Amino acid sequence: MKRSLALFTALAVCGTIHVWPASGSMEPSIAPGPGATEEGIRATVEFLNSKEAAFKKGIFVNEFSTQQYCGSVKAIGKAIETLTDEARLDVNVCFAHIEDAKVSFSISQNSRTLRTDLTINLDCAQIDLSKLKFTVKPYTPENLVEKRSEGESLIAP
Repeated sequence: MKRSLALFTALAVCGTIHVWPASGSMEPSIAPGPGATEEGIRATVEFLNSKEAAFKKGIFVNEFSTQQYCGSVKAIGKAIETLTDEARLDVNVCFAHIEDAKVSFSISQNSRTLRTDLTINLDCAQIDLSKLKFTVKPYTPENLVEKRSEGESLIAP
């Protein structure tokens, strides 16, 4: 008993304790923005799970997640509109070369800060970017006041 206690104490004092982050695969989901309604959240999750969006895979590490989709160019536009209108998120739209050419877009999010990036794959042959259309509602005076009162910048970093 004394020997085990001494060994445990030595390991505790000299050893390093490793804590592994929570990680794994995930189903389509999103952390909604402030002011999102239950109906809006439900509509967002339904779209992300739809055949139109064509979910491929998702991974997370702690509060960071990335989800890949194989939807059409119309689905990309609908994803942007759904995330902004229904989930009430500020979405950064980016264009990049994603390794998997079957992936048309990905959604990455930090669920703690709600930073949400939708990345459109420039290497995806199935989408014609000249047909990409989406409408983003402008900020209302209420939104601007709300953002200023929270101390957030109105200009994306």
